[in-house]
Amino acid sequence: MSDGPTGDATVDAALAPLADLAARPLAEHPGVLEDVHRTLHDHLADEPDAPGEARPRP
Repeated sequence: MSDGPTGDATVDAALAPLADLAARPLAEHPGVLEDVHRTLHDHLADEPDAPGEARPRP
């Protein structure tokens, strides 16, 4: 755990590029958002299942 806003260093690092999104050209926004989404998705995929929650299997 970290002392960041979410308490998860990986999530905080993934969200960091959003802080200056408004200062970037509009054409760069989709790429930044896709990177943030991909990082968060990968981090969630690495997390073990929460107790009592069944994760659908392919």
